Amino acid sequence: MLSYKIFITFLIIFLAYVYKKYQINEDDISSTDPSKVINAWHKIIKDPEHKFTKVAVGINACVDLIADAVSVLKVMSVEPGGQQDHDILSSLEDLQESFHHHFAAGAAAERYFSERDVFNAIVQHAADLYGAQFSIGGNAALMTQKMAQSFPDLKYGVGARWGDTVAPVATRFITSHDVANSKASSLEYFFKAVSDYQPDLVVLSGLHMLEGQPANLWQERLKLTRDRLTLIDQQTPVHLELASMINEELMRMIASQASDDDVGFCFPFICDFC
Repeated sequence: MLSYKIFITFLIIFLAYVYKKYQINEDDISSTDPSKVINAWHKIIKDPEHKFTKVAVGINACVDLIADAVSVLKVMSVEPGGQQDHDILSSLEDLQESFHHHFAAGAAAERYFSERDVFNAIVQHAADLYGAQFSIGGNAALMTQKMAQSFPDLKYGVGARWGDTVAPVATRFITSHDVANSKASSLEYFFKAVSDYQPDLVVLSGLHMLEGQPANLWQERLKLTRDRLTLIDQQTPVHLELASMINEELMRMIASQASDDDVGFCFPFICDFC
């Protein structure tokens, strides 16, 4: 508990330092103008002083199916209705409510779809649309050939309309029924590869996908992650990449693992929400 408080305190101090040093304009960060947001982040994001030559990236990889969001919903006869975010999607109604919630806010999101048949129907309708494209997705793209899952990547532009709702920014809504990635099944293989490869930077992604699984699996996979991270050279930075998340309990568990007494700050811990 003490180390967790230290972690939170450190984070608050760091954010205050960054804010003062770079004088980030709050209006820019909260702006719906993408150029202002990008310019604000450019003030604090700099190239690393040390150039990494050996980078290990894992663990989630997929095949994205990119299609126009509003067109997909229309062809499936999904009309605008209520707005409510869901941890896990299990029906078209859940999809409608969660998508509408994020569409109205112009916020990117990624949610696990638990019902395989409904999910497959969404994929089929999206794939049949004119202009739909398949592309490699996920940070561990080289694993895609062995873990070929299609993720509907529902994109929309600024000003896109769905019923009476207008999107304030251009972004996307991703849903998936990817059992392997949602269980972080490749963690053991990834850390074995890290041990053999001896990279000078480790990028770990995909833990956010655990949201689609029960809490006991979260604990198991996060404990494995913590234990394996302690075996990495303390001088090797570790970047943790997290996408859109809704489950606060899982987020707290990930943060507590990063500040666990057995791990401490033996590795640089960077959390990036995309």
